[in-house]
Amino acid sequence: MVKSYVLKRPLVLLGMMGAGKSLIGKKLSQALKVPFTDIDTAIEGDQNCKISEIFKYIGEAGFRELEYKTISKKLAEPPHVIATGGGAVTDEQTLNLLLSQAETIWLKADIGTLIERVSRRNTRPLLNQGNREEIMKSLYEKRLPLYEHAEHHIETSELKSPDDLVKKIIETVF
Repeated sequence: MVKSYVLKRPLVLLGMMGAGKSLIGKKLSQALKVPFTDIDTAIEGDQNCKISEIFKYIGEAGFRELEYKTISKKLAEPPHVIATGGGAVTDEQTLNLLLSQAETIWLKADIGTLIERVSRRNTRPLLNQGNREEIMKSLYEKRLPLYEHAEHHIETSELKSPDDLVKKIIETVF
């Protein structure tokens, strides 16, 4: 018999870029049989342009406002799995919204793993402004205390596969 899960609130994945929020979010939504929203993808669809272009034209502050509005809209939908951008927690209004209206899960990964993962692509606007490794380390240090507010902390480095991580999240949340 397949176990059925009922979400009372949205499940929101938090964590640094490269933590696996989008990949794990898709797999988690399939396992729970609920929709999945990647906030960055939703913003790109709403704005009809890439995140990098949004940063270029309206800057990080403008992007964070779009991010807040998109997250707010998605949290009002029936409970489902949501992956935020890594910096969503840096906006106090957004962080408070997430903590009050969703079940938050921090996908933790060590800085070396994160740097290795994000080095594969050149699509991260915040990392294209200098030394990628130094920028990642700085962002990591600033964001770490903000991610600590999440209800659940899931260490990703000890798990062997995305399926193991999904299983761990389900065991933790349910």
